[in-house]
Amino acid sequence: MESRTGETTAEARTATTERLVDELKSVIERAEEKARLVRTLVLTAGVFFLAGVTAVMATLTIVFLASESARPPLLIGLTVFYVLATVAACLALRKHFHCAPPPFHDTVSELKKDRDWLNSRK
Repeated sequence: MESRTGETTAEARTATTERLVDELKSVIERAEEKARLVRTLVLTAGVFFLAGVTAVMATLTIVFLASESARPPLLIGLTVFYVLATVAACLALRKHFHCAPPPFHDTVSELKKDRDWLNSRK
């Protein structure tokens, strides 16, 4: 049995199934990207929180153990160290984001293929 467009019922079912599979892949990919983003945000927040607490405790301990005359230069040195550590952490986070594929990379590439295929049929 043929439809008005010349497709058989089996071809129409196959096309519908393929569209459903593509949609399901898209939904799964969105869920994976969301999970990755949430995990990255939670880990980043945890790292910054723990690093801050560690820095405060280490600074207090070192300053407490130092003599009165050594405290000002010690605090200056620790401040410079923390600034450099913060810059290094920001650069590492930036690298993390630049190395990861863009969100929905696979979906966008599939859409480009579909567009090219549709344009070639004209």
